[in-house]
Order: sequence, then structure tokens, then C-alpha cells
Amino acid sequence: MQNNEDFLPDNNSESDPEEDVSCEEEISHSEEDKYLTDEDVFVGEDDPDEGFVEEEPARIEPDAPKGDVTVTSRGVWSKAFDIILWVLVAVLAVAVVLRTFVFGKITVSGDSMTNSYYVNVDSELTFHDKDIVRVNKTAKPKRGDVVVFYKNHVDSKFSAMFASGKDTISGGKYEKLIKRVVALEGDKLWVERQPDGRYALSIMTADGETLCEDYYVRNGETLVAEAFLIDDSASSGLGCLKDTSIDNCYIVAEGCFFAMGDNRGNSADSRGTLGAVPLDQMYGVVF
Repeated sequence: MQNNEDFLPDNNSESDPEEDVSCEEEISHSEEDKYLTDEDVFVGEDDPDEGFVEEEPARIEPDAPKGDVTVTSRGVWSKAFDIILWVLVAVLAVAVVLRTFVFGKITVSGDSMTNSYYVNVDSELTFHDKDIVRVNKTAKPKRGDVVVFYKNHVDSKFSAMFASGKDTISGGKYEKLIKRVVALEGDKLWVERQPDGRYALSIMTADGETLCEDYYVRNGETLVAEAFLIDDSASSGLGCLKDTSIDNCYIVAEGCFFAMGDNRGNSADSRGTLGAVPLDQMYGVVF
């Protein structure tokens, strides 16, 4: 006969730990699920609306008032006016520079450039007292050119440009003369007596070419009807050309030119105390 205790569960027997855990988890989840609601679904998860900023609808700006069109038009005209103003200023500045450093006007004083040997004494080739001539200050003088130069040595041509009238008149520090270039540096000069007792000037260039003063031509027109002649009895005389000959020439110094007035009987020029004129005393070439 069996004892009833054999059918009773053994309290001392050990239960399976894994099964116990599994049961407890199922009970736990089932207990929690009973109390979940729809609002609890997203508990512990990121809210999809969190950080979202609702954008305001785009504003449609009303049409600009008609007055703004006028402002824009004025702006365009203002810019155009500024451009025109700057162009005028630039043109004026260029004109001042050209007038100061490139071109100039000189009033002829005296009759040293008036000569009856001109083919047409009324042409632009004749220079009378009080005539106004135009000068190119940048041109290099050539034989036959009429030039304007300072009578005396000039320390600063820039200062001479702005000299007072007292300094530019006859006898002044910046007195100017107008003469003709008859020879350049290295040229040889001599005079030959003519049958009438006057003298003709002859020139031998540095290249060995012999010239006479009747070679002057301008714009296709012969400048003189015959060679300029020098009267030894005139006030200017022969000067440094006296007693010269083809075998005993006057040689123009380096860096200088020899200038004479067309009115050889009434011209103080390179024949006398003036001598050969240094190129650095040049003011400009008449054109």
C-alpha cells in the first residue's frame, strides 16, 4: 500500500529556471498590454511632429507704385550725366596738357623774318610783326624750319612756360626769338661773294651733300625766288661767317643748330653774339 505522500509534489525539487523566466515575461507583457491605450503607442518613441515649424504662406508683394519707375529713370539719367561730365573733364584735361606741353602760340615781334625774296609775300611763309604763329613744342627741327627758341640759357622750361610777361619781353629772362634753321650739328657753312657784292650762303651737310638756301620748299611751293643773300654792309653783316670759304668752313657745334632771320640785313642771329643755338633752348617748330 502506497503512502499518499508519494503523490504529493516534492517541494524540495528544483524548478527549471528558464521556464520560470519565460512565464514571468509572458505574464508581465500580458499584464501591461491590458492597460495600453492608443495614446500609449508612441510612448518612448520620437514624436514625428516634434521640431516641425509650420511655414507661413508666401506673401505676394503688391505691384510697385508708379513713383518707383520715375526714381529708376532719374537714376539712369544721373549716371548718363556723370559719364558726360567725366568725359568733358577728361577732354578739358587733355586740352590743357596739349596746350601746355605740345602746342603753343607765339606773337612775332620785329621784322627779322620778313623778306622780299619770297615768291608770294602774302603767303603763310612770310612772318610779319604782330603775326601769331602756331608752334609744335615736341617737333625736332630740320633744315629750313622756322623755329622759336629762348635767347638765353633756360634752367627750367617748365618754369619758363609760366613766366610773367615781364620776363618774356625783349631783354627778359625768357625772351624768345623766331628764326630759320639753316644748318644742323656737324654741318659746314661758308659764304661766296656774288657779282653784285652780296654773299650767298652755302652748306655742306654731315653726309657731304652741298646745299644752297634756295632749296627751301614747303607744301610743294618754292620758298624763295633765289638764294637768301647777305649784305656785308648791313647791321648784322657776315659775323662769324666772314672770311669763310669752302676750304675754311664754320662747323656747327654738336647739340646745336645755326639760325638766321630771313631779313638778313636786319636780324640778330647766329652770325653774331648769339652763335650756334643749343637744342635745349628750343621752344618749338612753327607749323
